[in-house]
Amino acid sequence: MKLKRTFLISVLTSLSLAAVAAIGTMALGDFNDLQMRVIMSTLTVALFSLTSLLAALALEKKVWRIAMDTAFAISGVGLIFYLGVIWLEVKLWQSEWVGTAMWWLGIWAVALPQAALLAIARFPGAMRYVRLLAICSVLLFAASLTMLPLLQLISEYLFNTRYLGDFGTVIATCVTVAGILAALGSIAVPVLYKVREIDKLAAVVSTSLRLEIACPRCLTRQTVDNGHSRCCQCRLKFRIEIEEPRCPKCDYLLHKLVDPVCPECGQALGDIEVAAGTTPTTGTAGAATG
Repeated sequence: MKLKRTFLISVLTSLSLAAVAAIGTMALGDFNDLQMRVIMSTLTVALFSLTSLLAALALEKKVWRIAMDTAFAISGVGLIFYLGVIWLEVKLWQSEWVGTAMWWLGIWAVALPQAALLAIARFPGAMRYVRLLAICSVLLFAASLTMLPLLQLISEYLFNTRYLGDFGTVIATCVTVAGILAALGSIAVPVLYKVREIDKLAAVVSTSLRLEIACPRCLTRQTVDNGHSRCCQCRLKFRIEIEEPRCPKCDYLLHKLVDPVCPECGQALGDIEVAAGTTPTTGTAGAATG
């Protein structure tokens, strides 16, 4: 937890400092070379901070651990590489391989965490293929974007031209289709997951109980329903309130809980919550004179 807290504070601090530097530089006057570099540095810090946070979220959910470690490494290398290119000699921008490396780092720093976040959603039956298609589309889109500079370099080396002709048209079509499917899947999977969770939550019915109590006025023992009731002997009014076991984080109903983890938000539950979720629900009675 301490490491997680330190990481989040470090990301927030770096973003804040970058934003302050960018705003301060813009306030100094006209856009010049220094101001452009500061603004580009701010955007770079924001980009790789975001990708690191997405990777951290996937790691917290214990999804694709090796891939997320790789995503962290790509984000770190990308941040250093981008800042180095921005602040070193301008002629580095004219290098083909420098631009290609920046392209690759940016693509995979975003694609890996995005695919991992889609993998967090769990669907039953045939709906899991929607998630699989979305993940494959994101990775295929990233792979196709990665290949574009290589194909152009190969074409220039073999045919002394970067124009790929009809083959380039086919590649562009495939990249476009993969991009559309990746965008659609990135939107559809979270929406479907949320709809499923809403339906699952709505299907949970609160416990309906009948309690045996002794009337505090006439001491007659009787069985009453939860909610508003009345003594069968002296007609004293009762209001029975049922306190259901719920998740302390998201208030999800934990009745008949099997695992010590909230099925709604993934919150680990302590012994008290687990016991409350696996034992019969109790009621408390309040009486008012009728």
